[in-house]
Amino acid sequence: MQRDPLLRTKLYIPPVRPELVARPRLIERLNAGLHRKLTLVSAPAGFGKTTLLSASKSPLPRGGRL
Repeated sequence: MQRDPLLRTKLYIPPVRPELVARPRLIERLNAGLHRKLTLVSAPAGFGKTTLLSASKSPLPRGGRL
């Protein structure tokens, strides 16, 4: 049985891109919601929701850039 490619993209955490700009306040707000049952990240397409979630799982070195 073939796997669903759309499902695979929804369950894949993309790597953090080298040109990522650190967003410590957004990461802080995201982490503040970890003790809750649900945290909603909502923004229009292209506003960096997936990038934010990926960055929250990959700490940046000092200086804010990879």
